[in-house]
Amino acid sequence: MSSRPVFIPARRLTVLAACCMLSVLAGCASVPTPAEREANARDQAAHAGLVWTSLPTARPMVAALPAPTHAAPHLVVYIEGDGLAWRTADWPSDDPTPTHPLALHLARVHPSDTPRAWLARPCQYVDAAHTGCPVALWTSARQGSEALRLSHQALDEIKRRLGARTLTLVGHSGGGTLAALLMSERADVTHLVTVAGNIDLAHWVSLHRLSPQRDSFDPADRTGALQGRSQRHLVGGRDQVVPPSVAQAFANRFPPGWRPVVEVLPLAEHEAGWQALWKAQGAQWLKPLQRP
Repeated sequence: MSSRPVFIPARRLTVLAACCMLSVLAGCASVPTPAEREANARDQAAHAGLVWTSLPTARPMVAALPAPTHAAPHLVVYIEGDGLAWRTADWPSDDPTPTHPLALHLARVHPSDTPRAWLARPCQYVDAAHTGCPVALWTSARQGSEALRLSHQALDEIKRRLGARTLTLVGHSGGGTLAALLMSERADVTHLVTVAGNIDLAHWVSLHRLSPQRDSFDPADRTGALQGRSQRHLVGGRDQVVPPSVAQAFANRFPPGWRPVVEVLPLAEHEAGWQALWKAQGAQWLKPLQRP
């Protein structure tokens, strides 16, 4: 496969890029069914010692939680990526449940004694085609008002169940976008880690010649709310979906001296390589950053 970037004409729907640029393109005909994808994720959660949980949010959402044996004052929450948002360049999928839930895989190799949970995105793992979940929630508005509201409800419920007071958020890809937006609106998030996170949407759509995501919020527009907050943005040197320039553009929006940490892992791609890196270095990345 050529290493040249994939450019999608602006007239096409905005948020396909991840599907187009990842392995889904090569194997759409053989994508597992939503039920098979859910069964795989349930198995991954069970192997991680996490309990598959339906949350009572305004629209159903799914999480995997540790057994509530005792209160967890601080909790690490892994937020899933965009999943299977698109089937072709112009056609959304019927169900955004991921084929490769990387955030769940990172939670499985969680390198810290701090309790952790995993949170799926709105419409994932809930039989979206039959529960009235609007397609916009996994395409044009996947970081919009309703997605944020549902995610806030989910985090509040997870905190309530586990007795947590503060959170570290870890988001992969579009889950990183959402995690940054959530941090900008929550005082209880003490540290943010994005993994291949799309945290400057304006730069990203310009880079790939996409039409703007007008129904989603851009973390890069919220630097005022994020300035001075502990955050680390990890990017893959070989990532052609969300290349390092996206995180660098985000960091450059902050005043000198207040720019967040951007760390480029030379051999990592958008998905490949992160599990091993997380297992080896995640404990350090999960430590909040102290400014002088």
